[in-house]
Amino acid sequence: KDGRPCPKRSMVFFNSCCLTLLAKFLTSYDANCTILPFDDFSLRNSTALLNLPPFYILATRVKTMVPNTETLRQRYTNQLEKLRAELKAQIDESNAENLLASTDLDDQLTQFVLLRSATPLGLAKAGDDGLQLLNSSASLLKEILLADGPRAAPDGGPLQYGRAMQIYNNILRESEHASQEGVLKRLAMAIALEHAVPILQEDPQSSSTGESYVDPIQRYLQYEMAYLGGELDPSFHLLTIWELRMVVDGNEPDEIAAWGRSMLRNYRPDHVIRKCYTQMVNSNIRYGSHHVKYDQPQLQRYQNILMNGGVCGRRAFFGRFLNRAFGIPTTARPSKGHGALAHWTPDNGWVVKLGGSWGCGWTKTKYYNDKDFLATTQARMNREEYWKVKRAQWIGDVMGERPFYGEHDNRRNEQLGFWYGLSLEMQRNIIAALSEKDNSMQAAREDGNKYKQPNIMEQLVATRTPPHADKIIYDGNNNEKGCITIHAAAYQNPKHTKDVQVMRCFNGGLQIYLPAFQSQGLTIMRGGTWKNDANGCCSGVRIMSGGYGKYEGKSGMGILSMLPCRIADQFICSLWHK
Repeated sequence: KDGRPCPKRSMVFFNSCCLTLLAKFLTSYDANCTILPFDDFSLRNSTALLNLPPFYILATRVKTMVPNTETLRQRYTNQLEKLRAELKAQIDESNAENLLASTDLDDQLTQFVLLRSATPLGLAKAGDDGLQLLNSSASLLKEILLADGPRAAPDGGPLQYGRAMQIYNNILRESEHASQEGVLKRLAMAIALEHAVPILQEDPQSSSTGESYVDPIQRYLQYEMAYLGGELDPSFHLLTIWELRMVVDGNEPDEIAAWGRSMLRNYRPDHVIRKCYTQMVNSNIRYGSHHVKYDQPQLQRYQNILMNGGVCGRRAFFGRFLNRAFGIPTTARPSKGHGALAHWTPDNGWVVKLGGSWGCGWTKTKYYNDKDFLATTQARMNREEYWKVKRAQWIGDVMGERPFYGEHDNRRNEQLGFWYGLSLEMQRNIIAALSEKDNSMQAAREDGNKYKQPNIMEQLVATRTPPHADKIIYDGNNNEKGCITIHAAAYQNPKHTKDVQVMRCFNGGLQIYLPAFQSQGLTIMRGGTWKNDANGCCSGVRIMSGGYGKYEGKSGMGILSMLPCRIADQFICSLWHK
């Protein structure tokens, strides 16, 4: 520019750009072309490059490119067999106790398990992402394997490590919080592992977008915003990567999860304050399928369940949805002919809701029997001892044993290998050694409250209720400005209205919750009617009366309208504020 010589730093940068553009061109021209790193010089640090023309550097870079994945596949296959031979030479069953307690073999074991579960061909197809994973720190690989690795391809293919690393790197680029120690860093890895296979998103039936998948980057950003805003459960910061995977695996759109949090805080704040999110199913989701036919296509599935109820399956779906929305790990725990769920609690570990106790069903995880699932959740509470369980499983993989992940595995008629049998024994010992104090999930976490964010639930509990929130206030000292303020909680005789619940309100003060009423009852006032349809409000029209009458439609739901109005969808979805 202006006849001045190009600065040396700019020349190095220009060379880097040329290499990047050439690599993109060649990979777009041939989908099988894989780019390998070269370490014989560095573009950023080598002064020897300053006097080289760009074309020479490009030619050098091209020599490092491989035309297809076969060379990589063969390299990974050789590396896998070499690791197997080296590990077998160091493994001695008579020295099992020392092997499981030592970290000396961890680097080799994690590399072997990664190559074996991802398969050499799968890693070769992953290209740069696969290379990055193999060159990652041993601590990162151990955390990935402790969380059971990424999801496998739906056709029974290998675990999708390459896709997981791609998602993880994208999240790190999008958020500065994801790279900092704490729950958000674990959340980023949990989303990467769980969304390594895309999750089909369940949109409203009337959606014109067609088939869509959950965006893992937006899923992370949505939870990050909710966590930093104090909207999630106060125990969210304690969760591990493995547990967080059962928070972020929902098929609901992110805006529906935000609606779920807003709806429950507004409609039943008592459930939020007590952190009993699943209780909403028992209190407000009607049992039965006779109203399912009224589901509205413009509403999402979980909004329709709130409005029209359902039997065991829909009720369990809604309970899991609310737990995920507030950051509580949950999984399906069906039994024969019945749908139920299990979810994590900070004090009692995993519990079953809406179904029989542990031993009555199964899960959709690799720990198929529900008792085996419960056992691994309990053993994971002692993180340091649980590493021995994982090492025993990894050594079992080296020795070619068939994996067994629980005492109740229905394949027990097959031969149980020495090392996988030892892993089950170690797990039993960990569970047996858990004392009453250790059984607190919070006591088992390393974070403690170091990274905890302020939470609006705890802030609400900590604040005092206004002194006159349940009183009728007479302000009649000035005849010209006198008024009477009647708060919602200031009804006449609480002893005669035991079924009316008074609860703290997230908007301040107190609010009341009226119980559901039967469709037959005494008419005590004249007003409008509302029967599902958003345009069906006719305030001021006399309703059926004459003593006792039967009213079809939404028994148990009512809106007092001061003026003729239209009832919008937000009322159906419990989003009113006054």
